[in-house]
Amino acid sequence: MIIVTGASGFIGFYLVNQLFDDGFDVLAVDNSGDKEFKYFRKRGIPFVKLDITKAEEFKKLPQKGIDTVVNLACLQPANVREEDFDPRNYVSVNIMGMVNLLEYVRQNKIDRIIHTI
Repeated sequence: MIIVTGASGFIGFYLVNQLFDDGFDVLAVDNSGDKEFKYFRKRGIPFVKLDITKAEEFKKLPQKGIDTVVNLACLQPANVREEDFDPRNYVSVNIMGMVNLLEYVRQNKIDRIIHTI
């Protein structure tokens, strides 16, 4: 199985769909809402709503059978209005979220992780 975090973002959305179309067992993961969940469900793609900044939420993910994790989950300046800008949010999502994801990968002995933001 390939887990893709940030599955509802621009690149994640297309990656999940392409992997699924190519016959891979893929799990879409994002903190987005019902619209994305309904889309992935309609296509038959499993979806887990998860906030990567909360380590306890990783219990929602499978513990076995994972070949690769692709981390596209991030907070980018282009996605935030100037009045909502707070650098602590970037640290929380982009750094601590990655730490939580790496811990999940380590605990579950996953051999491959691809990370980009």
